[in-house]
Amino acid sequence: MRRPGSEALPERVVEQLCPVAQAAGVDLTIERGDEPVPVHGDAQQIERAVTNVVSNAVKFTPAGGTVAVTTDRHGDVVRITCRDSGMGIPEAERQRLFTRFFRASDAQAGQIQGTGLGLVIVRTIAEVHGGTVDLESVEGEGTTVTITLPIAP
Repeated sequence: MRRPGSEALPERVVEQLCPVAQAAGVDLTIERGDEPVPVHGDAQQIERAVTNVVSNAVKFTPAGGTVAVTTDRHGDVVRITCRDSGMGIPEAERQRLFTRFFRASDAQAGQIQGTGLGLVIVRTIAEVHGGTVDLESVEGEGTTVTITLPIAP
């Protein structure tokens, strides 16, 4: 079976996770630039990274909240951004989020399932593809994760 091109990855991820978001009462949306932007690399691994980020956003956003995925081109890179209105992450814990098996205290207190490996995997996949992962969060307001990847030649 031929996999669709990498430019369709964020749309596929949102489509796959819409039933989960709806069941949780979370509004999951996607907005993309005017033209498709193919990224260079293993589409399956990139999809895994995007799925992990969007899945986390849905999981950590309470009913009535929103998760918005956007893709846009900036020069020779594409940015896939996932912004949620979830619980946010305590400032003192943000640096440790990319450490294996680390889980934020509010996730543990809320008994939200997880292994503490998701963001480590996301960062590894991005870096192997010549990209980066950035995270911004305000406790009680939400989190924004941006995966930046080179555009396919």
